[in-house]
Amino acid sequence: MHQIDLSGPPEILEILHYGTYDLSEVHTYSDLDSTMWDVTAHADLKLTSSLWGTASYTRLDYQDDAPYVENQTGSLDIVQVALRWTF
Repeated sequence: MHQIDLSGPPEILEILHYGTYDLSEVHTYSDLDSTMWDVTAHADLKLTSSLWGTASYTRLDYQDDAPYVENQTGSLDIVQVALRWTF
């Protein structure tokens, strides 16, 4: 998270009497640290002159190295198989 800057023209800030919050340290409230892998393998196979078979496998792996609010660690496997017809 980057530092929040709510600056503005002095004439506007004078009107905002209730906008005196100190947000200078908000960007330090969380220590987000994560690792993510996204790997895909894809293959096409020509079955006939106009028909193709296609398959792919994707592995997503997310590691929450410094859980802040809740641990979001997990993984996902995606398998896709299809036939493609061309003319």
